Amino acid sequence: MQTFLEVACDESGWSGTNLLDIDNPVLTHASVHLDTADAAAFVSEVRARFPYSAVEYKAAQLRQPAIEWLLGPSGPLAGNAHVHLTDKTYFAVRKIVELFVGVPGYLAATSLDPDRRSGTLALTLHHHGPAAYGPERWQAFLRSFVTLLRTKRRQWLVGAHVDAFFGRVEELVAPGEVGEIMGLVRAGRARMDSLPTRLLHDPGLPPPLEPLIPALLETARYWCDRGGRVTVVHDEQSALTRNRIRQIQHLLDGRLHAVRRVDSRTDPRVQVADFLAGAARRIASAELRGEGDDDLTALLRPYVDPHSIWADNPSWSRLAPAVPAPAVPAPAVPRNSRG
Repeated sequence: MQTFLEVACDESGWSGTNLLDIDNPVLTHASVHLDTADAAAFVSEVRARFPYSAVEYKAAQLRQPAIEWLLGPSGPLAGNAHVHLTDKTYFAVRKIVELFVGVPGYLAATSLDPDRRSGTLALTLHHHGPAAYGPERWQAFLRSFVTLLRTKRRQWLVGAHVDAFFGRVEELVAPGEVGEIMGLVRAGRARMDSLPTRLLHDPGLPPPLEPLIPALLETARYWCDRGGRVTVVHDEQSALTRNRIRQIQHLLDGRLHAVRRVDSRTDPRVQVADFLAGAARRIASAELRGEGDDDLTALLRPYVDPHSIWADNPSWSRLAPAVPAPAVPAPAVPRNSRG
């Protein structure tokens, strides 16, 4: 007998196509499986235990005692919640590789992605690009890419932004594997000529700089694997258009029954998801900076998706859940640095 689940979702750290905001480097997508009445009781308890004057208690107001209670083994979310993490800078690097070398699409950067090569190349670039070219030149290159993809599509046809991006690419010359990958990016320029038309007319291509798409697909896959058919109740989010939702439903073989967008103020389950997303972003961002709190990170670990879009090995060793996960290709060492 097929089972049905309804889960509520919210995100924290979404900044549209601005993926390189140094003050906002992480996107978290949280989901909870709670009864509406239980969620309302939880929100009321948060207000009672940890008073705050605002009408809508948001995740940003949660203090450490509230987070410890929220995530703890005796708290309301144990076994009923899930968080997908995205390091947005690494996501941008993945998109460079996918667009110019690999296979872009809705499965890109997810556990269902058949294009394993792009992940390996992106890890190499992300880990060794700053050292090979210098941090300032590397950041200028990433900013040029994001600027290119943030430009209105009709302006791409003029070519000025394309020329500026590939001008940066031409400047990045280095020996070893990093240089070879940049050579592949350089050789992929012809793909850019057709990209605006493909994005307009190919429903199988998601917006290139939208990390919420793989996050939602991975979240839905997690709950579908647990519950059969799933309905997602999601905070209103402009990135989740009907066409994009249909594409995700198709890729999950119809197991994602529906995505309903609601105002978070009207659904306490989404408010709880907001609490979780905000707490997770705070903890994961601190770990990415090397400033994590051991106790809070340990509490978050059971909720973290092992297929999160994350490449920083030190922080991931602390954030990754203690469950088996598919092998992630280790970043290659540039040939010019081998002994």
